[in-house]
Amino acid sequence: MRYPLSGIRIIDLSHYWAGPYATVQLAGWGAEVIKVESIQRVDGYRGSAAATGEHAWEKGPTYNFINMMKKDITLDLTRDDGKKALKELVRISDVVLENFSARVMGNLGLGYDDLRPINPSLIMVSMPGFGNDGPWRNFTGFAFNLEQLSGIAHHTGFADGPPCNIGAAADPIMGMHGAFAVFAALEHRRVTGQGQFVDLAHLESLTAFAGPSLLTYQLTGRETMRAGNDEPLAAPHDFYPCQGKDKWVGISVRTEEEWQRFANAIGRPEWVNDARFANTLSRYRNREALGAHIAAWTSLRTQVEAMEALQRAGVAAGAAFDAVHLIKDPHLEARGFNQWLERDLIGRQPYPGLPFHVQGEPVPWKRPAPMLGEHNEYALRELLGRSDAETARLAAAKIIGREPLL
Repeated sequence: MRYPLSGIRIIDLSHYWAGPYATVQLAGWGAEVIKVESIQRVDGYRGSAAATGEHAWEKGPTYNFINMMKKDITLDLTRDDGKKALKELVRISDVVLENFSARVMGNLGLGYDDLRPINPSLIMVSMPGFGNDGPWRNFTGFAFNLEQLSGIAHHTGFADGPPCNIGAAADPIMGMHGAFAVFAALEHRRVTGQGQFVDLAHLESLTAFAGPSLLTYQLTGRETMRAGNDEPLAAPHDFYPCQGKDKWVGISVRTEEEWQRFANAIGRPEWVNDARFANTLSRYRNREALGAHIAAWTSLRTQVEAMEALQRAGVAAGAAFDAVHLIKDPHLEARGFNQWLERDLIGRQPYPGLPFHVQGEPVPWKRPAPMLGEHNEYALRELLGRSDAETARLAAAKIIGREPLL
């Protein structure tokens, strides 16, 4: 099957999560993604608490998840030989994507104005934390501080608690925006023949998700506050404990018909006539007492048993599955979502797939994440026509390499 980005080559200068998550989507859609690191400074997600022992830089779980299907080369971009090789690759590529802080590419002499003369139709997507201009342009952004500044954290958490980090969502949000930007810029180039520079700030990518709170204040003057799992005038609407350690089921009841079905499903039909739970407003006002009663029912069941019993009754319910379950989830298994790949040093592992089916088939991951510098010879010899002697010289000079300089 020919995928939409077949024949597109992307130079991926990004690291950590947001940028690599963008390019792994693009690689899944058929682009040739060449990830550029250096042995002086490898991708920060190559190592983590779970990456230990010999060649630990090849064992990072997040790195291995968000770099599938890519090729990997090492170039020291602080030195002329490294810059020259990168510029030669840019000349024969379609897209450059990076997520350094705004000052880095310009300081290296590799900004868009430096690269565009080499390749006039080049698309460059720049993903710094705070954008390429403005008073905060030179600040370094990571998910935790950007979540706070974006407004998302202020609206996440329980009413009687502090703002909360949204966890693993911030970088993938930015990454999906980055992938969309590449698709849009490629379509623009197809129509006009013109490349372009896309300035995509992580801060603004997250603040865009705070739109409802911003509009609520503008239209009503009322500030949206943290509400935990509460939904205004909906009860029950929460997570309830089930059998086992840290096992939960989410339940949401919104109409009187659903309430009657729910009460019967858990063996409490008398609740329909209980004044405390007579209507949506009274149930919401008494949601703590109601929640205690529901927890007594759910705690006697597994999360799957509780979910399925309520779903059979026509009540919205879903188990809060953890990673252990998702690897073996029968629905995901039937859809071919988890795909198994073999990789040196970490063995055969299941990887989450792309959430797309094309012509009835899941988009396949054909290769695991690359080893550090695995494709140096491919890039230098096959793509750039460098000799064996020249490649050896670059290796001796530490411009390229296969192991980090620790």
